[in-house]
Amino acid sequence: MSRKSLMLLTYLTLSGQAQHRAAVARLLWPQAHGLQNLRVDLTMLRRQGIEVAPPKAPLLHAVLPTDLDVWEADLHAPLEEWLARAHAPLDGLDDPTLPEWTAWLAGQREALLGRVRAALTRRLTRESPDAARAALVLAAAARLGVTLDAPPHGLGAPGPVAALPDRAARDPQVLMQVGRPGSGRFPAVRAALDAAGWTAVTVTGTPSSAHLLAGLVLQVRSHLPAAAQADADSLLRGASDPEQDVVRLSPLLLRLACPVAFVVRRAECLDEAGVRLLAFLLGTSAPVTVALITAPHAEADLRRQLERLGAGPRLLVQRSLPPAPDAFGPLLPGGAPAGAALEVWRQSEGWWPAARAIARQVGAWNRRVRLPADLRETLLAEVHAAVGPDLAAHLSRLAGLPSPFALDAAAAALGEAGVGGLDGRTLARRTARAAVRAGLLEPVPERVVATLPGLPVTRAADRALPLAFRSELHRAALAGQLSAAERLHLRSLPGASDVWARPDDQPHDQPRGPRGAPEARGGQDRPALSRPADASALAAPDETGASDVPGSVYLGGGYHLLRAAGQISVVRLGDPHGPAPTLHLRLPGPGAPGLHRWSLSVHVRADGAPDAVTLLAPTPGTPVPGRFRCLPDAWTDLSGLSDGPGLELVCGARNLTLTVTDVSYHPALALCAEDESA
Repeated sequence: MSRKSLMLLTYLTLSGQAQHRAAVARLLWPQAHGLQNLRVDLTMLRRQGIEVAPPKAPLLHAVLPTDLDVWEADLHAPLEEWLARAHAPLDGLDDPTLPEWTAWLAGQREALLGRVRAALTRRLTRESPDAARAALVLAAAARLGVTLDAPPHGLGAPGPVAALPDRAARDPQVLMQVGRPGSGRFPAVRAALDAAGWTAVTVTGTPSSAHLLAGLVLQVRSHLPAAAQADADSLLRGASDPEQDVVRLSPLLLRLACPVAFVVRRAECLDEAGVRLLAFLLGTSAPVTVALITAPHAEADLRRQLERLGAGPRLLVQRSLPPAPDAFGPLLPGGAPAGAALEVWRQSEGWWPAARAIARQVGAWNRRVRLPADLRETLLAEVHAAVGPDLAAHLSRLAGLPSPFALDAAAAALGEAGVGGLDGRTLARRTARAAVRAGLLEPVPERVVATLPGLPVTRAADRALPLAFRSELHRAALAGQLSAAERLHLRSLPGASDVWARPDDQPHDQPRGPRGAPEARGGQDRPALSRPADASALAAPDETGASDVPGSVYLGGGYHLLRAAGQISVVRLGDPHGPAPTLHLRLPGPGAPGLHRWSLSVHVRADGAPDAVTLLAPTPGTPVPGRFRCLPDAWTDLSGLSDGPGLELVCGARNLTLTVTDVSYHPALALCAEDESA
């Protein structure tokens, strides 16, 4: 296969859509005779059995499997063999004589490198208990030029922020603390620095590097000896060129009487010159370090800038995790019903500002509490900061559609607006692309699979997935900008509500009807979280369940998994007018082959779905799993015999609270032997 043929197939596969012959010819043969050269290559590919278009057809289309797809899917392969297959994306396809191709190639490499980073991070999390194996993953990442996050940390566990002062004492570091406003980002950084005796110099991010430098000098001045303060004043008075001024600042930093950490709040506002200025400070021998507090949508861009400036090996990334539901307990009024803290978590999506506003108004389950105006403005400000005011206005109309929504419905909604003379489909694609990149929208499959304890999440391979808002709070705030008539009209658009063609909002693979003999407990008393001697709750033998999963994990499709001692909960806050994907939550197995008796306790609350949660259990002697209906609004004890892998919970409801506890496995033969001896 010729090199140009390989470039052609790469372009068609990664673009993911049909391309006109003339456009492809201009991209790969811009000089002359492009269409003629393209026909020659298409003929050569056809002779090799690769058909990208019928003869003389104007559009070319080919989506072929890639080695990256196979590598990502093979996450459980032997470590050294898996790492050996990792390589820089699109290597060997550069052609400096093709400027448009070079620009396209650079963008694709950046996107594919993000996928490589994500796969390596998942493998690092899996291998983190073994320091030697984790080091192999880190070495492979360094070879590819990517920086990996530390493995996820549970609530209260020491993370990168706790390790920052010790590492910075040996070598200047940069910490990126990522989280939403009100998530405790700044207090976490300050507490770690104060405990280690570091002085925090706090400034606010600004798109002007000159203003950033002036703020740093003003804050540093008070920590300098008296003789050096005059030099700082002189630097402020003569400020002109920020790059020259930061060089003049370096000798002042060497005269600091104590180690200083520059804490930059709202780091997403920094321009490239500001990031370059902070990276320069890391190259000095002064006792300084940098902590960037930023929003999730800015993480990838800041990381790329720091890596380009050579700060990648010194970069630590920590994300502010939502608190456990019990943390919201003190916010509740006296006499709050059982499970109120979990309901506050569900309705607030674990966001502290919303929890404070909701807690004193939470009553019956699923009685949605409206957020106050100031919090709705905060949510809208997050969206504006992530995508800008124009796209935020487009997202407001998309928020009026039932979520998830198909691209056709989005195109119809935006086409009515007629913005900038663009057609609705172009507007929808641009808006969706930017919102997905910013983490506001996500593709939603009909079926999401998550496996405990490590929770690798897999989604159906479907390129035409509908989109949904990742946060129902963001969707509701955006939709609140529309009038009631506009929302009603958007919900009635063709194709707005049948993204999966699911009758009555029932999942296609949702089991119906009970099988087995569930025993419903009277009342709403919570079962004891006792642990059998030979099995740990929600963890198979020899598995460290408590450290494998963070306190909360977002699974996709609106589902959050929360883990506390001895139990897990799955919650979902959904659009009242949109369908819910099906979640398949696979619990750990017994850890040893043979016949086992399993048991667990389940509590379900779901809106309008009597069969919202069903338990699938391997059945001895048949390939068809047993199906157990989980009764709504009551604790249900389930048990049975199994000779296969672990149990699987199948969930599907717009609004859901599922709690699972007392999961245990006992060898069935041992139980029989005990009965005979008795």
